[in-house]
Amino acid sequence: MSAVSALFRTASKRSRFYATLELVPAAVLREIAAQLACGDVLRLGLTSRLMWDRCLGYLYEDVDLKTNRHCKMLAALARRPKVLRSIKRLAVRPNNVEWTLPEDEMNEGTFAELIHSRVAPNLASLHTFIWDGLQKPPCDELWLQLRRSCPRLTRIGTTIGAVEQLENGSHLFDFRGLHSFSLVVKCASLAWLTDGRPKIENLPRRLWEMLIENSPDLAQLTIGGAAPCPRPFDVRPIAYGRWPRLRSLTLGDLIMQHEPTKKDATIPPSLRAFLLAHPRLRAVNFQHIAGVGFPRTLASLPDTALPHIRTFSGPLLYVKTLPQPWRLRHLTLNGLQHSQSAFPKLFAVLRALTALESLSILFDLSLYTNVTRSLNPQDHTSVFCGLLRACPRLVHLDLLCFTQPTFGVCEFSAALILAPAPHLRSFVLTKVQAPMDDDMGYTAMQLAHTHPHLTNFTLRYTQDSWLTPTGARPKYVGTYVVRGNPGEGQTSTRTIEGHERGGGAKTFGFGGQYSRRWWAPISSDMKTPPSRRPSLLRKKSSASVAYFSARAPAHQPDIFPNTQSRIDREK
Repeated sequence: MSAVSALFRTASKRSRFYATLELVPAAVLREIAAQLACGDVLRLGLTSRLMWDRCLGYLYEDVDLKTNRHCKMLAALARRPKVLRSIKRLAVRPNNVEWTLPEDEMNEGTFAELIHSRVAPNLASLHTFIWDGLQKPPCDELWLQLRRSCPRLTRIGTTIGAVEQLENGSHLFDFRGLHSFSLVVKCASLAWLTDGRPKIENLPRRLWEMLIENSPDLAQLTIGGAAPCPRPFDVRPIAYGRWPRLRSLTLGDLIMQHEPTKKDATIPPSLRAFLLAHPRLRAVNFQHIAGVGFPRTLASLPDTALPHIRTFSGPLLYVKTLPQPWRLRHLTLNGLQHSQSAFPKLFAVLRALTALESLSILFDLSLYTNVTRSLNPQDHTSVFCGLLRACPRLVHLDLLCFTQPTFGVCEFSAALILAPAPHLRSFVLTKVQAPMDDDMGYTAMQLAHTHPHLTNFTLRYTQDSWLTPTGARPKYVGTYVVRGNPGEGQTSTRTIEGHERGGGAKTFGFGGQYSRRWWAPISSDMKTPPSRRPSLLRKKSSASVAYFSARAPAHQPDIFPNTQSRIDREK
């Protein structure tokens, strides 16, 4: 009888706790939710119906459907009007090149029609819509429905394929008062390069009317695709635009010169006047490789130009000729760094950027290996050491190397020891998987143990080599978060949380995708790593979801004594 009484007393206490929690003002609850992980907010919302209604806006205000599997959730969202009314930003990315094999591509028109007929009418709070497919939305009425149903919609973005035409009468150009607009060219392969440089295309007149005449408060503008792009648009009319609030400008592989075959060493007067007329620009991204159709340098810009620029993307020569480059905090180099002679010049430019905090760079170390006629890991480590020494204040590093032969993660880790980067807190390493690479989870444990200053990092192993920063198809992706302060003494405990993903038929020998989450304490005594990475999935049943015990799978080393793992596999 005492056990029954205790049960009722516990239930009563729990009810009083939930009742008290429901009295918390909505503004305070939202502030609490902003400090929690999304999973914790979900658990909080499941405590009661009232809490669910209060947490709904935070859980669904930003919806990003990154894969075809995610895009299928549109049908479920269409049956929940209350959830749709909470969405403020919606990004739909069907046939994502990174996670979709050519044989697994789906009809993008199905998703576009679903948004047009069942989703858009309930998106009353939507202010941002992004369509990121391999082609433009097959249903052009989608834009008409969004414009009519979403009165707050001021930020739109769309993609266009390699052969589609942008019709001048498209409903896309009916928007007024836009704050952000993006038109990105997508292509699934680089096979078109064998036919030579494609012909120059003009953008529809109504697009320029929408941007220049009807959107005076434009703050962000993106046009074109990263080089090499199958559709070089003539964007010289952009020089007539004057947007006092413009903060971010991204121009892809486009035509900005009157004579696109002439390699002019100076910036065109129209582009020069445009940049001078927008002093509030904080982010400028040139995704073109300087030369044909674009100025080779920015040397003719006066020192007073772009006084507030903090983020820049472009070739190395642009960085060298940028007015007062020492102000840059975030830099993306879109030119391939591939030769032994190029690295000293690169390091010299980076040393002049004294305020640089974030760097993204594309390497090709295979040519470096061919020059030295050696596979000595010290050659690769020396390149990384030179990079870290040139940027001593770096907080984040995004390193991409899609070529073969590749390097091992251990060589990058060695560089972090030989050239300490005391301010580095995070990095993203994208590379082709090397035979010397250990299990991804064990590698993450080693990195977190060896470099206690890291707070989060991402490892991405690609399916095969790729020569551009975009379009690489990942084989494995691991995202890791390190918690705990290493400076709290010997008794302090540090843990690492990992989320590892993979997908595609090439990955496992049978179709499907997987997603695994685990956590583990960072041990001071590391066990010997496995020499090879065995298969991550072991087929236990015909069920679509395989559950593993709370202990680590057999192929993992014993450094995961408390690892919790769940592997989801989509057939």
